[in-house]
Amino acid sequence: MLKFSKEKARQRLMALGYSPALMELELSAIANIHPDLQAVFDAWLSGQDLDFEFKGISLSKIKEKECCDQINALSTMSMLINDPSSIGLFESVSADLFRRKCGGHRMGAA
Repeated sequence: MLKFSKEKARQRLMALGYSPALMELELSAIANIHPDLQAVFDAWLSGQDLDFEFKGISLSKIKEKECCDQINALSTMSMLINDPSSIGLFESVSADLFRRKCGGHRMGAA
C-alpha cells in the first residue's frame, strides 16, 4: 500500500482534468498500488512520469499498449507485480483490443 496525501493526489488528478466522480475512484485505486512503485508514484505526484520496469514490462510499454496515462499504467504495473503469472496474459492481448474495449483513444482520465 502506498503512503500518500489524498489531498495532493486529488489536486494532481484535478490538474490532469479528471472529473470529480472519477477522481474518487482513482483515489481508491491509488491506495492499492504496490509499495515498490512508491518512488514512481511520488514523482507522478510532483508532475514527473518516471519509467519503471518489472520482468520486461515497463510503464512506458503499458501506456503505449493500453493508450492510458501514468496513473492507470501504475495500476496495471501493480497488478503485474502482485501476480507475475499475469504478464503472459497481458502480453497476449493486442494494443488494438485494449483500445477497442475502452472505446478508442483514452489518454488522461480513464
